[in-house]
Amino acid sequence: MANFKSEGVFEGYWLPSALRERVLSGAVWETFWLKGGVLIPQAVPGAIAVRWPRLASGQWSVLLDGLQTARAVGGREVLARWQAALGAAWAQLVEQSPAILPTLSVCTGYSPAMLIKALWHGELVNPQMLSDALKFRPRGSVATRWEQMPGLPGRVRFFPQRRLQRALAGLGSQAQLGRPAPSLDLALGYA
Repeated sequence: MANFKSEGVFEGYWLPSALRERVLSGAVWETFWLKGGVLIPQAVPGAIAVRWPRLASGQWSVLLDGLQTARAVGGREVLARWQAALGAAWAQLVEQSPAILPTLSVCTGYSPAMLIKALWHGELVNPQMLSDALKFRPRGSVATRWEQMPGLPGRVRFFPQRRLQRALAGLGSQAQLGRPAPSLDLALGYA
């Protein structure tokens, strides 16, 4: 996580530390400002400055090759790493919250009170529930009625678009609905 402060220019990107020096050497930098959740090209009072590199073709190649090499992690290990990263980020967020919240408020346009509500209620994103969702294998019967998802709150129902799928669902099929999801080899976060 970046070192948050109320003035200066913040890094508006994230790269694995092993790639930073190789990729950013000789990079051209762009700086923009955020205020009220809007990106603006010039400084205005109360805006937060962010910068990111504008990479040349060769730098993109180095970056993409490096990221591809680091993609050896898959499936449940991605969730375990995500949980560990969230724990570390959470500790830093709590520690630096007096400085972070005003900055996040300016950048996103959300009030500090709304950010506190979202960030301090960890049940909004529960990695264990994501793991349970990955295990869920719906059967054809969920196309005819609402069913409980094991280990998860709420119920699920699917509405098949194809005529054959609707007909099979009407027969109360216990066959697995759809194909299994492909194995996960990349997890991308957005906040």
